[in-house]
Amino acid sequence: MQTDAHKMGREERREMLEQRRAAVVRQLRRLAIELTDLDRQLTRSSSASVDIVRSGVLHAGWHPIVS
Repeated sequence: MQTDAHKMGREERREMLEQRRAAVVRQLRRLAIELTDLDRQLTRSSSASVDIVRSGVLHAGWHPIVS
C-alpha cells in the first residue's frame, strides 16, 4: 500500500527528472547552435583559403613566417 509520503517522493523525483531533462534540452539546443556557427566559420575559412590560392597570392615559395 502506498502512502501519501511515498507518492510525494515519487512526484518530487519526477519533477526533478523533468527539470533535468529540460536543462539538457536547453544545453543541446545551445550546442547545436554553436556547432552550426562553427561549421559556417569553417566553410567561410575554407572558401577564403581557396580564393587566396586561386587568386595567385600564394605561390610555391610563400611561407607565412618572414625571417
